[in-house]
Amino acid sequence: MDKHEPERRLDPSASEQLEAVRAAFACGHTGCTCSRPKSNVHCPAHNDTSPSLSVTVGPDGKTLVHCHGGCSQEAVIDALRERELWPRGMGGSSYPPNTPATLQPCNLANYGAAKGLPVDFLVGLGLSDVNYLGRPAIRIPYAGADGTEGPVRFRLALGKGADGTDDRFRWKSGSKVRLLHAAITTRFRSFSLI
Repeated sequence: MDKHEPERRLDPSASEQLEAVRAAFACGHTGCTCSRPKSNVHCPAHNDTSPSLSVTVGPDGKTLVHCHGGCSQEAVIDALRERELWPRGMGGSSYPPNTPATLQPCNLANYGAAKGLPVDFLVGLGLSDVNYLGRPAIRIPYAGADGTEGPVRFRLALGKGADGTDDRFRWKSGSKVRLLHAAITTRFRSFSLI
């Protein structure tokens, strides 16, 4: 998270929410500082072996969360939502609605089974299992004309939502998609305009 980016805030019963989050992510292991009052707890958005999540109530009475391990505010809030510790509809990002296709984890094994493709074949194409904002996803790299890795897309769900919405994919931030332009340029090189 950028040090100049303001923390997102939320209103509901801040002290109850603070205690619920702290209790959920305090491991209780001997020697770990996470169980001390007002200390950081383990961040749910990454594999946090050293407590880095600060959970406090701001002067305005709103719950504040900040990962000192570098997770974005969006990733932390999404991870809290997955555990029903943060209300939906305020802050964070959206995920596809829960349907039979989206309830299965989106990983290579389930994707391969759904498409009738062996996992080894998918791996050979460059696909891989990843976590996208704390949720299982598939990383799909696209190759440029020279064979180097170009844009990257993440698949978050195996199917469309029950209402027909298609919220299965996200492009990697900063990916430049030029696939259509390259295809058109290559295809029409041999033609001349008269």
